[in-house]
Amino acid sequence: MFQIHGLIQEGDSGYYIVEEECISCQMCKEHCPVDAISED
Repeated sequence: MFQIHGLIQEGDSGYYIVEEECISCQMCKEHCPVDAISED
């Protein structure tokens, strides 16, 4: 599953998501630059 990080910050236990509804990059590519995603 793709999660967003970098746009806000990387958390101690994982990655932050931009919005609660924004669970995957495919749902909000505008907030998910290619260099700021991690396949987990």
